[in-house]
Amino acid sequence: MTFDARFAVVILAAFATANAVASAVTTWQWRRAHAPQAPMDRAAFLFHLRLLPLVASTLWASLAMFSFFFFEPRGANERIGDVLLGLSACGLGLLIAALARVASAVVRHRRLLGEWLRDATPVTLPGITVPALAIDSIFPVVAVVGVLKPRLVVAQRVLDECPPDELAAILDHERGHIAHHDNARRMLLLALPDPLSWTRIGPAIDLAWHDAAEELADEAPGAGRGDAGRIALAAALVRVARMVPAGVTLSELPASALYRGEPLEGRVRRLLDPIPPRPRAPRHYQWFALAGFIGLSIVLLNPIHELLEVAVTLLP
Repeated sequence: MTFDARFAVVILAAFATANAVASAVTTWQWRRAHAPQAPMDRAAFLFHLRLLPLVASTLWASLAMFSFFFFEPRGANERIGDVLLGLSACGLGLLIAALARVASAVVRHRRLLGEWLRDATPVTLPGITVPALAIDSIFPVVAVVGVLKPRLVVAQRVLDECPPDELAAILDHERGHIAHHDNARRMLLLALPDPLSWTRIGPAIDLAWHDAAEELADEAPGAGRGDAGRIALAAALVRVARMVPAGVTLSELPASALYRGEPLEGRVRRLLDPIPPRPRAPRHYQWFALAGFIGLSIVLLNPIHELLEVAVTLLP
């Protein structure tokens, strides 16, 4: 097999192997760990946990790529065993499945957004710097849509029936989603190329992160106006929930929405009795850790190549 073919097979096999191991670690951690109570801490914990297979497989595939590129002889014509070929096929399959999942979601979501925006009316809302649109919807939609160019979509009924203090709290909530780039995070979770997406574990972590992200955005009114902001948002959530027709939900929305039809008791209780986040570690420790990892990776490139050679030689 030529150098280029071996290169592609080894990188994809390394990606699949690390992905499988990290997915097993993620599953174990999800089943035994208790997520923090504070929304900020819980959202960060769940998001990083869900990204673990992608990060681990990307790092290991990158190390394999550089070690193979620098130390593998170009003229050698080695045979690759069936195990590595199978692993590389799995790695390629994970990537193709992720792309197909994203493409399918984009098509469905564009269809839904097209229905919403067909008769949308631009509106000016206080404190909102992104384009805002009022729509005629049976569901009391309040959502930020779009990743690169976010827009705020609000059902006209919500604008008409919510008093000024509740509407201000709703807008604070949506600004929280924009500030945290939640739509981009949601799209990244959808595009993760790992086997967890095909099991119950991946969707369960995604849903838990979604709930934590909503609760984190719920804290935005309180950050600006204290107890009055939190109480206004709690009242707004109850008011919006009462606008929902019986049996109607918003599960297909590709965006960060104020309310989708889920139970509200936990969010309202947390608004009235918020849990403070834990103190954050200084940022410079993270940069030191990253520099140490990069330095160690450079030192280990040759041993990693030797390990890859052993795998190529011994695996059937």
